[in-house]
Amino acid sequence: FSDLFQKPIFAGKCDWVLCDVPNTATGAIRRNPDLKLTYSDEKLYAYINLQQKIFEKALPFLAPKGKIVYSTNSILQEEFEFAWCFDINSHDQHASF
Repeated sequence: FSDLFQKPIFAGKCDWVLCDVPNTATGAIRRNPDLKLTYSDEKLYAYINLQQKIFEKALPFLAPKGKIVYSTNSILQEEFEFAWCFDINSHDQHASF
């Protein structure tokens, strides 16, 4: 994972980047009801921190006008709201998602 980000051969060349981020899997509670027993706010915020890092690491790969597809199996607003609030214009990219 970290080696990929060290090699700039794809930097600025990707029209689409998929961020299928690790998450609490709350979208699968009906199929896995035991998830409710292992959920904690501490785990939630650890996932959010990791999701933000992955998202930010993906940005340099975008070509001008490129797009990010952000995927998570969560029903918790906290796990995706930062992506909607992220100011992509604060970066050197001219991308959208």
